[in-house]
Amino acid sequence: MKKNSLVFALFAAVTFFFGAVSVYAEEPASPDAEPAAEPAAEPASEQGAPIHVAMYDDKGVGPGGYKNFPPIFDSDPRFDLTMVTGQQIRDGILDQFDIFLLPGGMSTEEAASMQPAGVAKLKEFVKSGKGYIGFCAGAYFPIDQRFMDNAQIKTRNWQRGLAFLKIEPTDLGVKIFGEKYRGIQICRYHNGPIFTVNINPFLPPVQTLCYYRSEVADLGAVPGNQINSPAIVITTYGKGTVITVSPHPEYTPELAGIVLGCLHHLADNLLYGQPEMGVVRTGQTPSEENLALRQKALDYMRSMAELEWTPQEDLEWWADKNRSLYKKGVTYKGIPYSREWQWTGMEDFRTYLQEQDGKLVYTGPTEYYQYKANACATACSFAWRSVCPDMPILKTFNLEPGKIYISSSVDCRTRQAFLKVGDYKMTKYDDSKTVVSDNGKETMFACYSQLLPGDGLVKRPDGHAMMVLRVDAENQTVYIIDQYGVEKGKKELVNENQSWHVDQPYTYEKLFELGYLPISPFFLND
Repeated sequence: MKKNSLVFALFAAVTFFFGAVSVYAEEPASPDAEPAAEPAAEPASEQGAPIHVAMYDDKGVGPGGYKNFPPIFDSDPRFDLTMVTGQQIRDGILDQFDIFLLPGGMSTEEAASMQPAGVAKLKEFVKSGKGYIGFCAGAYFPIDQRFMDNAQIKTRNWQRGLAFLKIEPTDLGVKIFGEKYRGIQICRYHNGPIFTVNINPFLPPVQTLCYYRSEVADLGAVPGNQINSPAIVITTYGKGTVITVSPHPEYTPELAGIVLGCLHHLADNLLYGQPEMGVVRTGQTPSEENLALRQKALDYMRSMAELEWTPQEDLEWWADKNRSLYKKGVTYKGIPYSREWQWTGMEDFRTYLQEQDGKLVYTGPTEYYQYKANACATACSFAWRSVCPDMPILKTFNLEPGKIYISSSVDCRTRQAFLKVGDYKMTKYDDSKTVVSDNGKETMFACYSQLLPGDGLVKRPDGHAMMVLRVDAENQTVYIIDQYGVEKGKKELVNENQSWHVDQPYTYEKLFELGYLPISPFFLND
């Protein structure tokens, strides 16, 4: 472990009264003895080169972090710890590191000492595929600085108090921390964030590794907010992995393994060395289990396309509120199309249907910006989510391979959400016609032939997405299902009383001409 030239005594005096929160919170020096950290679960000699960790050591950091983290790192030779300052971050020192650790203190002061340029450098560091772990104030930081947007602080009345609370790791947390941490643990808490997660289905999911099972609600804090709220979570930002730890396991020697477990997971999860433009899937022979998952996604997609319903009132068309393509009393097939209010799957749409005279009558909003509907990519997303809830609801610009990364609820590994089907080169984003042209017909036709049921096809920037039903390789034809809306220049739904194509054929030649890229969500691949 290396330490920079900051003088600890001066640092402790300056930061003694800083807390562990976004606005103001107290994080005094620990009264406990310096923890004797547990050894790592796996010897570093089996892990390869050392993992370089930068720990923030500047204005805003409480003395507890300075005191308690170095002994934990000293116990595990896999990690090489270096203290860094805000000025060093602005100067680009993070290029030398794999993981960034932000300890407790006061996150507004930590951000202020980094300055906007330093915060931007840190965010780019994580986005490139590296790791971030923040404790207490460091758990507020990514929410406040907008690199953990799928979480929301429950209350800004942050002063809950200091207490030793019950926390309980989830099964995912046990996988990361170790089996010895299954069940209730007692952990120091001091004003760390209390938040909700997965507030926006359009964003990468946040996985909970540990929950609070008791609470402290002093100083006017609202009782009940903390119990059963997430205590430790993991998510993605760009290609990188973010772990936030609201309490202080680093203060308790028996919980040092939680800290090391998180660090090992970040180290094992580093993705910055992977190809930037998509992992390739070639020559897959799907297992029976895999085929069953694919069929489940297709069944969901077909159920959305073939559901019969009747509007109680005219629905204003999303592109022109002065006309309607869904008329009162007419029976339609398939969830309606819109680009305005797209996040509607079968479960949500059915809540607006009432049985009347043997028909399912839609009684929901009718305004052009509110009626319940979906579009091409969001329809595919809902079908894929029926298999894997980790899948965000996406639009076409996020379906290209290498565009978005998510943390799996199976093992919390950070993965590219979509793989390339076949070995084509992603020469350019948001211009799929150029990509297929650069690769040529021979390559792209070979890729189309490798598509499997439940895979997808996407084109950009004139965006559209479709799901594969089946492939007739002999006749070089792919049959698809998609939510389409209307043909360009026309004012009627693409099929009579239906905005969907079902079992629509596309030749390889036509897919190539239109610029479609073959893709597959990661969880449909063995």
